[in-house]
Order: sequence, then C-alpha cells, then structure tokens
Amino acid sequence: MLFVHPKERGNGIGKDLLEYAIDEQKVTKVDVNEDNEQAVGFYEKFGFKTCKRSELDLSGKPYPTLHMKLEK
Repeated sequence: MLFVHPKERGNGIGKDLLEYAIDEQKVTKVDVNEDNEQAVGFYEKFGFKTCKRSELDLSGKPYPTLHMKLEK
C-alpha cells in the first residue's frame, strides 16, 4: 500500500514512489481498500488490475480489500 499526504497529492510523488517500487523493488501486487476509489483509479492508471477481492482487511476488520496485480 502507498500513502501520500493529501496536501502533496497531484505533485507526482505517488507516481515516483510507485515507479520506484515497480522498477527497483519489483512490486507486482498491491492491496487497496475497495472504498478508496481514488487509490483504485491510481493503480489502474499504472496497469494494475483487480484479481481478487476480500471482504475483510488483513487485520480481519470489515473493510473490503481489492488485491491488484500489475498487468504490463
């Protein structure tokens, strides 16, 4: 998961961090809160597609999570 402070959104920080994660850390999967439409759209813009959905988050709380995989 990637978090950028709301005041910093739109400045390219998220893009830079995600590109680093993909290129240098070989990240190919992310988990996103289903209700966070902005985050879902951000990852989709970079080629991630939803491959699975969980009703609970990793802590077992009722926050549906999308498991997304890079399909570039």
